[in-house]
Amino acid sequence: MDEKEIFAMALGLTGTCWEVVEVTLDLTRTPGRLDIRLDFPPATRFPRPSDGQLCTVYDTEEHSWRHMNFFQFECYLHAWVPRIDGREPDGIKTVAVPWARAGSGFTLLMEAMMVLLSQTGMTVAEAARTVAETPHRLWRVLFHHVEKAHEQIDVTAVTQLTVDETSMKKGQDYITVVCEPGCQEEKRATRVLFVAEGNEATTVKEARIFLEETWVAHHPGPGGVCGHESNLRQRHPRRVPQGSVGVRFLSCGAVTHHGRG
Repeated sequence: MDEKEIFAMALGLTGTCWEVVEVTLDLTRTPGRLDIRLDFPPATRFPRPSDGQLCTVYDTEEHSWRHMNFFQFECYLHAWVPRIDGREPDGIKTVAVPWARAGSGFTLLMEAMMVLLSQTGMTVAEAARTVAETPHRLWRVLFHHVEKAHEQIDVTAVTQLTVDETSMKKGQDYITVVCEPGCQEEKRATRVLFVAEGNEATTVKEARIFLEETWVAHHPGPGGVCGHESNLRQRHPRRVPQGSVGVRFLSCGAVTHHGRG
């Protein structure tokens, strides 16, 4: 087994048409850099998205992706990614590669590392320095995965909400956090559902809109709107006007405020 086969196994290419064709290590750079070039055999056909029918390659476009470091060396993958002509109804489409999502300059493993670092309590700037990338590129990755996570949130079974506010750093800049409280009996941890900048009534309205849209996405069709008025309004009558906390649930319990008075 040579180095190309080893890297192919490490990248999870086994069972795919992709193979490692070249591996180069440049030690003249500081830090050093490892470049891995991938390719597919001639006459390979790829499935079109609509029905999986195999199509011939129309042309190719060169792409590069930043991968996780190989020891202390930065690592990049390179490949001529094929486009196929699926004709009707697909047209010309770029083939999806197994190691990266479309439009990203990072591999899936590199994006997973970025998300993991951000979950440890690091700021985005600190996480970016750790992986030697710019905060802007890291933010783009995080925004993508946060949006995907939002799409998967199911609030149809939520019966209670907690609303909390906390200050950022030591200033008067606040964020509002809406959670589903945990339950020890059901072995369910507290789940963050929505976060917004500020602590005014508009943040509660934003949370309501998000929860309603999420509820409808997972429960299409006619449904009831809970008219429950929370003790959040009793604590902050001027900041939470009438009708601003109604949540579209078939069954709704309480909305409890845990912020400052």
